[in-house]
Amino acid sequence: MSAAVAIGSMAVDGATLKRATAAEWVRVRTTRTWWGLLLGAMGMPAMSTLGAVSTVGKPGGIDAGTPEGLHQALSNGFSSALLAAVLGALLVTTEYRHRTAGDSITLLPGRGTWLLAKAVVASVLGLVYTIVGQLTVLAIGVPMLGSKGVDVDLWHGDLFGTIWGTCLLGPFAAVFGVGIGALVRNQVASVAGLVIYTILLEGALVKFLPEVGRYLPGGAIAAIALDPGVDHVPMAAGFLLYAAWAGAALYVGARRLAAQDVAG
Repeated sequence: MSAAVAIGSMAVDGATLKRATAAEWVRVRTTRTWWGLLLGAMGMPAMSTLGAVSTVGKPGGIDAGTPEGLHQALSNGFSSALLAAVLGALLVTTEYRHRTAGDSITLLPGRGTWLLAKAVVASVLGLVYTIVGQLTVLAIGVPMLGSKGVDVDLWHGDLFGTIWGTCLLGPFAAVFGVGIGALVRNQVASVAGLVIYTILLEGALVKFLPEVGRYLPGGAIAAIALDPGVDHVPMAAGFLLYAAWAGAALYVGARRLAAQDVAG
């Protein structure tokens, strides 16, 4: 007897989910989208790291002798989480854009299976994005800091926590993106909304209104990455908070999916 879970008001059978996930992997592998976003998940942290570390030792630049400075120099892998969220949204909205969502759902016993399969695939790829992004940061940042006489200990203290915490951001961000994609459906609106909200609105709230921002997804990211520059909840609470936001987005997206017609 196979296990079953529920998403929104929709039951999902475990065996069927496994088959749907395998089909989703085939769909993803036949497109170039995830490869392009993976390059972005490397490129964005790389550019941020190059820019940050190049200021070390210059007037007004980063002081790499402080925990705050080291964090600023070597934590830019968190930007890969945004690409993971975009990927999650695209996995859903691309089907609406090309009008294949209806056909895909018809081949499955329920809409929840379709959505959850995308969340599973997105979470795995999201993990790859943030791991690769943070490794790119270290591959660039550590040698550059060494050339400036800064000895970096990657295996102890808050810096170690920052590294592994940043690597684990991807699945949460990707599932959040899947939920937003199911809720908004329009590809341009969902992707632009994620980028604008994350970079501008949420970034400002986390920095300038911490009593609110610390409980938003961006505040959870700051907690998981142990950002010393902002007020955030403890790291463990950050993981729970980000999981709650990802779950809430997926739930709301599933509710809309269950309530409205899906065009073929």
